[in-house]
Amino acid sequence: MGATCLQLLEKNIQRLCIDYLKVNRWMVLNFSRHEDPDIAGVADIYALRKGRGIWIEFKRPKGKQQENQIKFEDGIKGHGGEYIVIKSLDQLMNFLQDDDLQRKMF
Repeated sequence: MGATCLQLLEKNIQRLCIDYLKVNRWMVLNFSRHEDPDIAGVADIYALRKGRGIWIEFKRPKGKQQENQIKFEDGIKGHGGEYIVIKSLDQLMNFLQDDDLQRKMF
C-alpha cells in the first residue's frame, strides 16, 4: 500500500488537518477517541481561534456521516454554531481561506 492510499484514511486526514490548524494558531480539542455514550455523534474536533469556534467532523473522501453525527450537526447549527465535514486538508484550507476573505469584506 503506497503513501497515497494511507492518506485516504480518516485518521491520516485528521492528523494533517490538526497539524495545519495548530501551526496556524488554532486551539484544538480532540473528541475523536471518546467512549462516552452521552456524547455519541460529537464532532471529531473543536477548533478555536480569536473567539471563533468550529466543530469539525473528518471523513474519508467517500465517507458519510452517521445518523447521530447528523443530529449533532443539526444541534450545533440550530444554536448558531459552525460545523463542517472535512474530507481533505485542501478542503479545510480552502474553507478557512474563503471564510476569512468573506469575514474581511464585512
